[in-house]
Amino acid sequence: MGADLYIESVYEENRKLREPEFEAAKKRRDEAPEGPARQAAQDEVEAALDAMYSVGYFRDSYNQTSLLWRVGLSWWQDVGERLTEDGKIPLDYAEELIEVFRNTELRPFDETEKTAIADPEDEEGWMKYFEEKRDAFIALLEKSIELNEPIYASI
Repeated sequence: MGADLYIESVYEENRKLREPEFEAAKKRRDEAPEGPARQAAQDEVEAALDAMYSVGYFRDSYNQTSLLWRVGLSWWQDVGERLTEDGKIPLDYAEELIEVFRNTELRPFDETEKTAIADPEDEEGWMKYFEEKRDAFIALLEKSIELNEPIYASI
């Protein structure tokens, strides 16, 4: 479970562009014999699916890997309360979120959180993960403002 965010026009254009590749990969997988060939075909399906969600889309899970939790925010309380009636992040709130993420230090895992994640000793790797995730989120917010198109948020 998690928050799924879309800039609808950008995401839909990319999805339509990538969907034939995804469907073709699924067909190859379904026709492949069991074993290494089928696994290779499944890897192609997953890569094609990732490509469909690579533009105009952002996902943040509701667990220790949540970007919002790293800055002390909640998808339900902080973002959810600011959504429009049709479930979109208003452009003025997108600007506020950019400032929050630019000016708030990402909180490292506490000891309790470390027990629930893979490789809890790799604190440097996890911080890099969150920095990259923060940059992707800021980029989505900036694109939304640039296009004057609010982000649809399924939270």
